[in-house]
Amino acid sequence: MTKSGHVIVDDRSNHRLQSFALQGKHQAIYKFTEIANFTPVYSAVSEDGKIFTTDNGNKQVVVCDENGQLIKCFGKDQLKYVFGIAISPYNGNVYVVDYSAHCIRIYSQSGDYIKCFGSQGNRAGQFSNPWDITVESSEGKVFVSDPGSHSVKVFDADGGFLFSFGSCGSADGKFNNPWGICNDLHGNVYVCDYSNNRVQKFSSSGAFICQVDCGTEALRGPTGVCVTGKIPSR
Repeated sequence: MTKSGHVIVDDRSNHRLQSFALQGKHQAIYKFTEIANFTPVYSAVSEDGKIFTTDNGNKQVVVCDENGQLIKCFGKDQLKYVFGIAISPYNGNVYVVDYSAHCIRIYSQSGDYIKCFGSQGNRAGQFSNPWDITVESSEGKVFVSDPGSHSVKVFDADGGFLFSFGSCGSADGKFNNPWGICNDLHGNVYVCDYSNNRVQKFSSSGAFICQVDCGTEALRGPTGVCVTGKIPSR
């Protein structure tokens, strides 16, 4: 969601971003001719309205303004295979999922590399091909969907492991390939349960609350999710 209340869609196969109003009206197309093989995966929006997009074609993060004007790129020296991205409302840092490196990399919004956390494995604080990421505002807790372990891993703002929730299955609170993830203003967490064709809602402590999507309008392999905040009047 942009600060003006538009939805940014990563149109990967067409190598572009698209912008839509909440009601579905098309607003704009962003194609960066300066970037060969631009392949967007996930996007996040900063407090000042800049759009940060993971570009898997070039293993970097691309930053533009809400009009689609390219500002900068960063991360090529560290990133191997980028997926999810989140900008922390707690400390302002940019958290990027490095899928094949099984870690999360942290940058400043200016693109300076800070650190990474996580490694490959099934122990506490490790990942098996992490996918997407979200950061809540009150304490800066970082939630990472980890399809390989069918769980969500939770860390503090500096990358210290706190806890995980979920396991493989189809019952409430279980996952079969959790992919997209986001949180709302109350700290609740929403997870795209890809192979179970649903979105589940959890508390910030990982307690199952409900299934969000309606059975009469069934989902098919959901991969991304966001929750609107306060939408400006138009």
